[in-house]
Amino acid sequence: MRDRNDFSLKSAIKMPLRDLLRGVSAFAAATNEAMTPAGPALPFSIRSPFLLANDAVGVASARIADIEIDIAEIAAASAALKAQDKQQVDRLMFCRVLYQAWSRLLLLSPSKHVIVSEIVVVSGFERGWAKPGKTPQDTAANIILSLRTMRAAGRFPGTPFPASPEEQSDIDLTLYATVLWLLADREGDIAEENRLLELAFAFSMAQKEAVISSLQAREALAMSLQGLAEQL
Repeated sequence: MRDRNDFSLKSAIKMPLRDLLRGVSAFAAATNEAMTPAGPALPFSIRSPFLLANDAVGVASARIADIEIDIAEIAAASAALKAQDKQQVDRLMFCRVLYQAWSRLLLLSPSKHVIVSEIVVVSGFERGWAKPGKTPQDTAANIILSLRTMRAAGRFPGTPFPASPEEQSDIDLTLYATVLWLLADREGDIAEENRLLELAFAFSMAQKEAVISSLQAREALAMSLQGLAEQL
């Protein structure tokens, strides 16, 4: 008999996790009891973490404007992160998309007074981009860790003044979710990209402890991003 801990979501379902999560979310609106059969198909307990996170993001999202970038810019930023030749990408475009999406997610988080500095994002990105990495996940991990080190987000981004523990947690989760979103397969229109960004955030919030723990080392962070990006 196959070990339950060895369960492969990709082999068990044909649809991307984003579609499964959308369906489960809609289904749960009618009745939480009916979600029990969907539980084994997910890498976490669906009854509380994801639904609570997804509901919170959905409520906040109704009050926040969509990201001010178009579908072509998102596709270019995503392609840059996955590019084999780092010299042939538009790095400023990547930074613009990252800045816009990260800022939007911070508005959805409890830390509404935290802001992102686009200038520090560019500087932090260049440092992370210059570090060696064999895979897109390695590059993504380098960028995340560099942006954290340079304090690209906070009440006073780019300064020595640290964020509170609660604010730092929100900064970390929203940054992780933004990069996770860029690693995922792309959607066909901007409305779906906005929803995918929110799903990435809700997914990251549902996996909060694992995400925060992965930030302690590049290898662990890269593996975490790879696993969740494949599922998303």
